[in-house]
Amino acid sequence: MFEDVIKPSWAKRDDPHVCLANFRDLKKPQDVAEFIDLCGAESPRGRRLGPGYLGAMRAILRAIQGRMRRAFEGDPLAFYEDKRSRSFTPVKNLYCVWQKTQYAAAPYGLDDYVTLLTMRDVESGRAKKCKYKYCRAPYFVAPKRNDSKYCRRAHAVAAGVGRFRAKEKAKKGGKKR
Repeated sequence: MFEDVIKPSWAKRDDPHVCLANFRDLKKPQDVAEFIDLCGAESPRGRRLGPGYLGAMRAILRAIQGRMRRAFEGDPLAFYEDKRSRSFTPVKNLYCVWQKTQYAAAPYGLDDYVTLLTMRDVESGRAKKCKYKYCRAPYFVAPKRNDSKYCRRAHAVAAGVGRFRAKEKAKKGGKKR
């Protein structure tokens, strides 16, 4: 797998794959335009295209979003079209940059960029889903430690408090003070 994915100059965020995985609605072309405005242009030229293109991009992004969510939830074969033969979903435009000791991928479009970033994080085991059941943005990339169960410390504390209260309630037999 690639050691690094080069951030294209048109990308506005370092983590558009996490943003797309957590993006709530991709129902209308305007939602796609909002996501593109949030994360970067759909191509290095920065062109803005009409509703027909946004509708097609919506279908592409929804398919990628579904695969990304499955990958974040632990399905290692989420990006394969045929899981038996492991035929890979092609990344359309990918340029490789060879350096002295490693190589990097330089994607052309936003869809290729989010796919590569997700694959990199899933491969390293850092793509996670927050265990806190009320989390509004449950998909996250864990820090280098790899053992994170929650996307933020506040969720870990809230889950711990919930477990403590459940134990106390069970101890007291459900009686109130």
